[in-house]
Amino acid sequence: MLQRGFSLIELITVMIIVSIIGLTAFARLNDTQSYTYAAQQERLISALRVVQNKAMQDTRTPICYQLNFRLPDVATSTLPAYGFPTSNMALSNASNTCDENTIDFAVHSEIITQTDELATENMTLITADGTSLGYKSLGFDSLGRPQNTANNCASTCKISFDTANVYGVCINREGMIYAC
Repeated sequence: MLQRGFSLIELITVMIIVSIIGLTAFARLNDTQSYTYAAQQERLISALRVVQNKAMQDTRTPICYQLNFRLPDVATSTLPAYGFPTSNMALSNASNTCDENTIDFAVHSEIITQTDELATENMTLITADGTSLGYKSLGFDSLGRPQNTANNCASTCKISFDTANVYGVCINREGMIYAC
């Protein structure tokens, strides 16, 4: 006699597997913090690639194409942020393009952070280059290689958004920018 259908054990097994997948998906979809970190990670990659492309296209020596990082400081109530130093890339403004202590929040506002954006999302900024911590800017030369005030990314530069270094962006010494 030929039987068609599923046995009770097969049905229960499928229900258990579907339940496990459903719970895992629900837990991931319910966690908005990971999406926020991932979105910031992609924005930083975009900002670094904009700077890298501009540096490779405009090879005027005194002009600096860099992204500045405002690292958090509890003592001075400094909130974390990143952005471009200025929008004026004229030769007469060359010194301001290289100033790593300022951020012009109007330049490419769609890919940089605003004054309190990272702090509102409970994020921080940590910059590291091998053994050096806390560099304030990251620029690129005419070949797209990273340059900073620390070690010029001799091994790999990393910018993290969390203290556990889970969500970050890395730049290797050849200039490859990637999520890490």
